[in-house]
Amino acid sequence: MKNIFFFFLVLLFSMCENRTKPIEPQIEIVEIYSNNLEYKTDSLAKRAIIYGDQNAYHMLTSYYYFHMNKSKDLYFYAYQMATIHHHGKAYFDLYHILTLKEKNVKLDSCTYYMALFYLLKAHENGGSVENYLIAKFGNNKIPSSKSYRKKFCY
Repeated sequence: MKNIFFFFLVLLFSMCENRTKPIEPQIEIVEIYSNNLEYKTDSLAKRAIIYGDQNAYHMLTSYYYFHMNKSKDLYFYAYQMATIHHHGKAYFDLYHILTLKEKNVKLDSCTYYMALFYLLKAHENGGSVENYLIAKFGNNKIPSSKSYRKKFCY
């Protein structure tokens, strides 16, 4: 009798459907940046602005100018690097961004003087901008940036 009971018990368990579903692994969806450029530029910008890392800033500018072709988007980082860390190349980048020419758009006088101010600040902070200064001022004495700051339109 015990054998028959045991046989029915085994038969009963073997006929039962396995009701527990297998656990499927959870897959996290991670946003992948195109060529990781955005990730690289974010980390470079952080290093440049927070720590004043000039190498990170130079790499950041090369990404914006050459890889992403978004030089106008660099303005914020250049302004931060220039005003916080007084980096000559950042002042020059501000000058360059402000003087980029659009089709049929002429610079107004306020923007022109602001751009010259940044060019002179680049010179005062060790940027190698002599060719640009000669083109703007010729052989005349190079003025100080303070004289152009007064010409901003407030």
